[in-house]
Amino acid sequence: MEKKEFKKTLEALLHKYGFSYINKSYYCSNEELIVVVSVQKSDYSQDYYINYGFLIKSIYPDKIYPKDCECDFFGRFVLDINDIECGRICISDLDAETFSMSAGKFIDKKIKPVFDLGIRKYLEMNPSAKVTAKLKAKEYLGI
Repeated sequence: MEKKEFKKTLEALLHKYGFSYINKSYYCSNEELIVVVSVQKSDYSQDYYINYGFLIKSIYPDKIYPKDCECDFFGRFVLDINDIECGRICISDLDAETFSMSAGKFIDKKIKPVFDLGIRKYLEMNPSAKVTAKLKAKEYLGI
């Protein structure tokens, strides 16, 4: 898959989940959260990473389009490709269908439950996230 096809495939997939492309990232929000998804190219190869973040809106009411690294909780997509977990995406080794299916499964498993059920679901699924959470989020959540 070429870079252009990779980005178009990701955009189409995220659009199905309600994300919009703004300021070089994808955003989706509800009453509690802003979810950010962004693409990062490796400095050392032709590979890519897909990063995500969850921002608690009531802590930062003025932030509309945060970067993933500005979010209260953030991480990286880990795709299951041929039974191998991949955090780094080598697009030249993937076809669009395999990529779309793997990324869709990740969203269904790791992003959608948090969006639907709230940030506490993220902490339930990822207990170690308490350590890396921003201080304001820890205070807000009482952790």
